[in-house]
Amino acid sequence: MSTITVKSRHLSKGKVKRCLSGSSVKSIKVKVGKAKANKKYAKKYAKAFKKSNSGKKVKVRR
Repeated sequence: MSTITVKSRHLSKGKVKRCLSGSSVKSIKVKVGKAKANKKYAKKYAKAFKKSNSGKKVKVRR
């Protein structure tokens, strides 16, 4: 299973548009800091990395 680790706090829906189209990534792991921050950003990034925006269905986890 291919996984990407995101450590940035500055991603937006526009910045990630079509970033995963044609790739084999199945999940995105969020590690921006402490557990509380990871939970917050995982929820935010789940909206940005949804199927219509990223080109395929990926799971965002913390």
